[in-house]
Amino acid sequence: MNIYALIPARAGSKSLPNKNILPFRGEPLIAHSIRSALESKLISRTIISTDSQEYADIAIEYAAEVPFLRPSELSGDLIADGLVYKHFIDVMKLEESDLVVHLRPTNPNRAKGLIDNVLKQMVDQDAPAIRTVSPARFSPYKMVKVSDGLVSDLIPLEHKVYGTDMPRQVLTQAYELNGNVDAFRVGNILNLSEAFPRGTMAYIQPTPTSDIDTFKQFKLAEQVDI
Repeated sequence: MNIYALIPARAGSKSLPNKNILPFRGEPLIAHSIRSALESKLISRTIISTDSQEYADIAIEYAAEVPFLRPSELSGDLIADGLVYKHFIDVMKLEESDLVVHLRPTNPNRAKGLIDNVLKQMVDQDAPAIRTVSPARFSPYKMVKVSDGLVSDLIPLEHKVYGTDMPRQVLTQAYELNGNVDAFRVGNILNLSEAFPRGTMAYIQPTPTSDIDTFKQFKLAEQVDI
């Protein structure tokens, strides 16, 4: 079994142009995810999947591998992660038993040791996959839908029309998929056509995280103390 870090970094971001290589604490944003992967004691190889030669050159400068350039048809705004995974697995000729760790360059704030702690939990529990989660900042049970100007419950609750009628202490704790560290077995893609099937474990992340999509989020992420 080999463990591969996959860091997808396409060049076509529209909300924050070239965000994956913008200077973040003095280095390109992508460099922080590369460093986290290289610091892992369990990851065998750190691979960048990009459609940009410029991005590839920067990644190589920070000691990542770029054995291929991703085709343009797999680099658009709406391309699903699963298609990127499948392309990576096919090009690299990975085995069913191999593990892939998806590290998004837009999540630069990872505490030291986090990746290996996540992987150890997955391997020790023989789970098909694992994803980091954070406690939800706002309960979805208190959210509503609006249709034709009228509100209705988003998640039905027994004996209550709206979750806002109930104290938060009695509502089920909800968690957000924070996209910081996601890992899966290659066999999930090859045999089930999905990376995160039933049985995927949660790693409840105790440390702060960031997900950058806008300039404001970029500046806030620089202030996070991990």
